Amino acid sequence: PLDTIAQHCQQLRLSGLAQTVPHAVALATQEAWSLETFLSYVLEQEVSQRQDRRVERLLRQARLPPHKTLDQFDQDRLPLRVRRQMTGLIEGQFIPHAENILIFGQPGTGKTQPT
Repeated sequence: PLDTIAQHCQQLRLSGLAQTVPHAVALATQEAWSLETFLSYVLEQEVSQRQDRRVERLLRQARLPPHKTLDQFDQDRLPLRVRRQMTGLIEGQFIPHAENILIFGQPGTGKTQPT
């Protein structure tokens, strides 16, 4: 039956579910889970794996330099007005307001690192 479930999961493009089911069945049997608990667990795993893959894909597509961090960013190079704005950006104050952030300037001026 696990092979059949795995095949169905592959057909439905639920690869995370296909990987999770064998472990989840063993865990559910050992801990005497209800069907609802089992289903909730495997679906949570699928959602989590999809979110992880999405983040990985978006980071790859963004082509951000992996070795650059905000800790390494020299804010002293920025004008005072921009340095004040950076604090709010770093703290994510724009997120609750769903505001877009635009960073522009000449090539080589460090626009990519804060992203």
